[in-house]
Amino acid sequence: MKIAIFTAGFPHLHPLTNEELGKYLGGGVEVVAFRIAQKLVKRGHEVTVFTTSATGKNQIEDYGTIKICRYKANFWISRAPISLKFIVLPFLLKEKFDIIHAQLGNLPAPLAGVVYGKIKGIPTVLTYHLDYETREGFKKIMKFVSVKIANKILIPLTLHLADVITSVSHTFVPSSKLLPRYLEKLVVIPNGADSRCVDDKNIQKKKKDKKIILFVGSLVKRKNPDKLMHAFSMMSEHNCSNNIKLVYIGDGPMKDELIKLAKKLGLDSKVEIKGFVSEEKKWEYYKFAYVFSLPSSDECFPLSILEAMSCGIPVVVSNIPAFREYVYDGKNGIMVDPENIKEFSETLKHIVMNPKLAKKIGRIAKRIAEKYSWDNIVDRYEQLYLQLIEGKKDGKSS
Repeated sequence: MKIAIFTAGFPHLHPLTNEELGKYLGGGVEVVAFRIAQKLVKRGHEVTVFTTSATGKNQIEDYGTIKICRYKANFWISRAPISLKFIVLPFLLKEKFDIIHAQLGNLPAPLAGVVYGKIKGIPTVLTYHLDYETREGFKKIMKFVSVKIANKILIPLTLHLADVITSVSHTFVPSSKLLPRYLEKLVVIPNGADSRCVDDKNIQKKKKDKKIILFVGSLVKRKNPDKLMHAFSMMSEHNCSNNIKLVYIGDGPMKDELIKLAKKLGLDSKVEIKGFVSEEKKWEYYKFAYVFSLPSSDECFPLSILEAMSCGIPVVVSNIPAFREYVYDGKNGIMVDPENIKEFSETLKHIVMNPKLAKKIGRIAKRIAEKYSWDNIVDRYEQLYLQLIEGKKDGKSS
């Protein structure tokens, strides 16, 4: 098959070797697009990716079976690059595609993808990751207005034009403001994770010597990174252990607030806020983490929990619907009320102070994560693509 992927961001990594090629661009949505493209190429398909450029230049990277067309951003809204070139430039290529797969992260890439599919008569799959929300307290009027326009006009249009919509979570669908309108063409295919962690006695020893509580994600209100720090502070007050550190991987509007909070709580030496790191560096932190924690009040299907589980790390996360799909309380992780900071603190302390329990939970977590390998996930996408292509052929023949 010849497959076109439309995504607002795509990591500047070599798609065949994972070698870093420049400034990294992307979060969870972009990593999903990258992993799907990688797996499709390994199966013998030809993939063309239409995305934005982090270098400020239009460029085409040709790796044989995968081509990446990067378009310069015309402007930025907050940290999101917006390129209007998606609307025109893909049409100038002479490529003929069998299927379009658009990732609904930032616009206009996914909208351009489904419009391209409609005009060219190509079946389209749209993966919907999360509702656009204004709850983070947008300070910039431009961003606030853009989100309102997206929710009222652009995203409903994108969903309407797609032939099939995939949601990454069963539990997210009924809570979404938009997806319940499109149930007749909705399929649930979760995200995946392939572990890059290898069991090693030296690593296990280092994990015991310095126990790291790891947070991976955007530093935004709904993920409650500040509540995690308060929970960690309560552990320190009880002299839980001197060899415990709290490490944040990720960037966002709360970064400066967290730095100030660490100083206020007297945790400068015990809290590390690393900001955005490369994919390779991120997996290094997973490798040495003792426990992973994400106290979000609202989520869809963050990659970070699966990634931690794939490394055999016990997870302490919020007891919210999205996480219940793959975190089973007391088995591969422990679920806690995100508003109960004391309970979060006591649960983290319980895991940290009980190595046998941590090992048992981590072992089960790794086994469950294997069901979500990218090979298994791409199997399902591949089957969906073929069904759509065959359906189009049947429609033409009838």
